[in-house]
Amino acid sequence: MPGLGLKTDLAPAISLAYENAELDIMKRPPRHPQLDHLVTLKLLSFAYLQVGVLQSFAGMLTYFWVM
Repeated sequence: MPGLGLKTDLAPAISLAYENAELDIMKRPPRHPQLDHLVTLKLLSFAYLQVGVLQSFAGMLTYFWVM
């Protein structure tokens, strides 16, 4: 569908536009690649267990509502 990306990316873009700037971002040292991991167990559990279950439930609810 043409234009679907514009519709789905609009809300996150607006929320990022109103986010406060981090004034000290360039003064922070870079992260250590071996010690500071981007993907952690906390992030994975939130993504798969909490959000994944909620989206699965919403998808099944929508399917059964329509059918």
